[in-house]
Amino acid sequence: MAGPLLRVLLRLNGKKYHRLQIAARYRLIDLFKQISTDLHLSVEQLLHVSIYRRGPNGCSLIYPFNKTFPDARYDVSLALDSYGLASNEEVYIDLTDVLPFHNDDDDDDEDEQQSANPSTTVQKSLSTVGQLSRYDVPADNSCLFTSVYFVLHSGKIDLSSNKYLRNLVASKIESDQLTYSEAMLGRTNADYCQWIRRDDSWGGGIELAILTQEYQIEICVLNTESGGRIDYFGEDRHFPYRVFLLYDNLHYDPVCLVTYDVVEQKQMFQTKFPRTNETILSLAKDLVLLEQSNKTEKLTPMKS
Repeated sequence: MAGPLLRVLLRLNGKKYHRLQIAARYRLIDLFKQISTDLHLSVEQLLHVSIYRRGPNGCSLIYPFNKTFPDARYDVSLALDSYGLASNEEVYIDLTDVLPFHNDDDDDDEDEQQSANPSTTVQKSLSTVGQLSRYDVPADNSCLFTSVYFVLHSGKIDLSSNKYLRNLVASKIESDQLTYSEAMLGRTNADYCQWIRRDDSWGGGIELAILTQEYQIEICVLNTESGGRIDYFGEDRHFPYRVFLLYDNLHYDPVCLVTYDVVEQKQMFQTKFPRTNETILSLAKDLVLLEQSNKTEKLTPMKS
């Protein structure tokens, strides 16, 4: 290819990666077409992935980019060099939510048997889905931001990302003083932005509402102290994927699906799920009940 080249790192299932190069003058849609050809995917499967720039300060989102109108965030007609990427710079795309998480080779006889017995199908899907679990993150007043980064990046912990996410939220609030007024924030716009940038300030609903829009993903908060209530941030936008956080009115922890790969003999973690996956939603509700039960047992005094 002529002209400056960009390096592209694609994360596949587990710890498998695929690398490719593309001319910086090519459009984003050309990158998607090249990925679809290499990995036998459709372009439609790739339109809602996130693309990150890998810099010295960690990863920063470049696609979908920040635009006032949601539809403009997914403009795939722009050239890659319009994102300000330098020659030979590397961009990172996580495809773990696009590629099949399980590779089940079911033959026709098994399909026929399951069709004849629907309960068998349900039992099989539940037995192979794994266990939905909470992942403990530090209680350092940045637990919301640590948890959000964890679920957005398929189980990665990067405490340095908290500053980036705090600044992202503050910048959004500063840019829309009409929406984020003193009446909504409980303090002036400037005071709130200064406050949320501090490491000892707790994030909450305002921050989640902003992050769900910025990352175009539904964030579901499982509240263990409010009768198992689930708060859906971004539900009205019908984003294709959702993530889960566990909240006890004081602390946020991320939720992940833990399965065991019998071939590679290691645990696998998944944090993003199709919004239409009702099995995962059911497991999330079960997790809340389990957390409530565990807490009750801890509070019950032992009999002598």
